[in-house]
Amino acid sequence: MRLVTGQFRLAWHRIDDSVLQAEASRGRGAVYVNKKRCEVMAVETLGTLDMLYSPLSGFMARGQQQWMRRMVRDAVIHTAERILPDRLAALEQKHGLKSSGLSITKLRKNVLGQCDSGKHIYLTPMIVIFPTKIMDEIILHEMAHLRQMNHGAKFWALLSTLLGEDAKARDAKLNAFFGAYHPLFHYLMKP
Repeated sequence: MRLVTGQFRLAWHRIDDSVLQAEASRGRGAVYVNKKRCEVMAVETLGTLDMLYSPLSGFMARGQQQWMRRMVRDAVIHTAERILPDRLAALEQKHGLKSSGLSITKLRKNVLGQCDSGKHIYLTPMIVIFPTKIMDEIILHEMAHLRQMNHGAKFWALLSTLLGEDAKARDAKLNAFFGAYHPLFHYLMKP
């Protein structure tokens, strides 16, 4: 299984059990151990999470599944913390808009971003698993709220200018796209 976007890559690698045990003993990543044996190893580097396992690895234990979910969630959060501030700054500079700050945090169900009356932008870390164009559209949507704090006609006109295309038409397409990702968001963001 692979998940690859412009910002994040998750890949699973099946390797020989003796290699997995040797790699685990070197301490180059986080390991899930069951009965003194490494079942899965997670190696995270700059926007990449490699999950190593062997033919002997079992994936049925609830504790192991929770551990793997936490590894993926944490890697996504680390990637978001590294990428989103720079991406927001670049888009602010490009479009001449400025927020009062950015928080990367879990938001209400089905909310990918929000902007408060103090011009502070909040983004869910999960947007880094989207293609870059869609991630940018979410950020631009929140940036439009820096000038228009509602979803009225002026907001949609501003967002259309920022996107370079009809924002309402694009929004309808994106809502269909996001529907497929919501179960994954909720699963990954569980404590």
